[in-house]
Amino acid sequence: MAPGATSNREVPCWQDTAMVPEWEIAVLKKQYPEHWRWVPDLCTRVERFCRTYDSDADGRLIGQAIHAHFLSDDPHMLGIVMISSGVMIAHLLVSIDRWMGCTVCTVLQYEHDTGTLPIPRATLQSVFSWVQAWGLEHGAVRLQCLVREPTLVKTFAAFYHFRPFSMIMTWYDYRYSWSHRLSPSMI
Repeated sequence: MAPGATSNREVPCWQDTAMVPEWEIAVLKKQYPEHWRWVPDLCTRVERFCRTYDSDADGRLIGQAIHAHFLSDDPHMLGIVMISSGVMIAHLLVSIDRWMGCTVCTVLQYEHDTGTLPIPRATLQSVFSWVQAWGLEHGAVRLQCLVREPTLVKTFAAFYHFRPFSMIMTWYDYRYSWSHRLSPSMI
């Protein structure tokens, strides 16, 4: 197990790295030498995500931002990854931004490879709690999640208590933005 790591079976909410026999979840941070090897894989996944879901974002630019924030002492963008048998099988990309006059924590991307081990609901809730705490530490008053397809709307509402906040429509596509008010009592 990595330095500073805790097992999510021993404590209710993991810190920077959690490990169970089948997989490991890590918040990629520069102070952990073993995390450096996963940054290029995360950037590759992010670029593929942008192409697969026809994102308006340039995956290469996001990759550059991931590198810059990874090297920062106070990152405002983090990659959270799941590793199984030495292969990254899931990622979550989250950032702190100013939006409509307030500081928000935004879940930009999330993807779990099909055909791999399912992620237990308790683990997802633990990751969500960690993201909320990180957002609060950075002054976020809202947690919002970009939803890439309408079928995920009910999932985020049921599991994470998100509510529709706004919808952006374009001539070729649509994106949903969901938000969730942050408060310390939610963690």
